[in-house]
Amino acid sequence: MNEVVEYQNQFNKVALRGFTANELDLLIAIASKMKRQEGKVIEFEFSDLKEYVKLKRNFTDLEFKEEILRVNKKLLGLNVLFKTPTEEYEEYTQFALFTKFTTNMDRKTLKVKVNEEFYYLLNVLDKEFTRFELEEFVDLKSSYSKECYRRLKQWRKTGKWYVKIEEFRRLLSVPETYRMCDIDKWVLEPIYDELSKIFEDFTIKKIKKGRKVTELHFIFSDREIFKQQGTNFFEKNKENIEKNKENIANRIKSESEDEFFENLRNRENKRLK
Repeated sequence: MNEVVEYQNQFNKVALRGFTANELDLLIAIASKMKRQEGKVIEFEFSDLKEYVKLKRNFTDLEFKEEILRVNKKLLGLNVLFKTPTEEYEEYTQFALFTKFTTNMDRKTLKVKVNEEFYYLLNVLDKEFTRFELEEFVDLKSSYSKECYRRLKQWRKTGKWYVKIEEFRRLLSVPETYRMCDIDKWVLEPIYDELSKIFEDFTIKKIKKGRKVTELHFIFSDREIFKQQGTNFFEKNKENIEKNKENIANRIKSESEDEFFENLRNRENKRLK
């Protein structure tokens, strides 16, 4: 499986509330297959769909049907809201991503019809869009890691995602009852554990106003971007970078992200000279 997912950055503003990791996999798998399709209807075979989402256990056809019907119901209720910037007035657009699911047990197929507006988000790409590999997304275990991963891929060129804590809670559907210590343990720790294996120099910085955390800064380097630029920095310095990572005692960094990032670069560049 080497499917590539691409969509307009607007889709990253949608909070997929209450979606499990498996449900996110199914949604993104559908999105990847809708890319550059002539029509707005696509048909999946059960066997292909199981391969795309890498189910963690073997489902019988009957169990898989029940799983699909449950996920379909949730996806049919998924609505998005976009604010359209205008000079004269505020305008908001709301629409459902999917309009129809047809599950055929005799043929063991799932037919999906997407809304025209969602089709547009997947197929009419602006200069700035989100792009990543489906397999890499599916391999992530935590739903928080998956949702953070998508946003980092949006900012893959700059290697920085700065987000207000309230917006972070909304986008990743963090329970309202979670205190910052809960977010550290159940949200940021899984994110760090998984995404530090994908992104180089991965760091999370908490920005505080007094004692209260007001922002989160995610700092990282995307291998794909460096390859496009012809840079083999990571390959030449993989051993040194790993040693530097071992010396980072705290996973959630409190130092300046610019200082940390520049210091790491400077140390590795000195070794090259």
